[in-house]
Amino acid sequence: MDKRTEGVLVRIREKLDRHDLIKHERPDEARRSVEKMIDSLDKLIYHHHYFGKPVPVMATLSEIKTQLKDVTVDVHSDIECVKNTIDGVLHTKKARLIRSFGQ
Repeated sequence: MDKRTEGVLVRIREKLDRHDLIKHERPDEARRSVEKMIDSLDKLIYHHHYFGKPVPVMATLSEIKTQLKDVTVDVHSDIECVKNTIDGVLHTKKARLIRSFGQ
């Protein structure tokens, strides 16, 4: 996975971690935040370097995008599912620790 893709996924993961704080205060802000995450994934998926090429991460990015579209602001389990999918793809130290502890 390239640095750009990894950076976007790390930022999305961090926003999802903060989502619990946002959703109690302003559900409309949480929904807008999720829409921005989807836009970021679209930019990666349809980028001219990736589009049409067999990149193994593309299927996962599309899956994360679909999961984000299905997220409702009040459902915590949807967010956790997206977080787990991102952690499965990321190769950062934090993601490896989360996978090893099964969180």
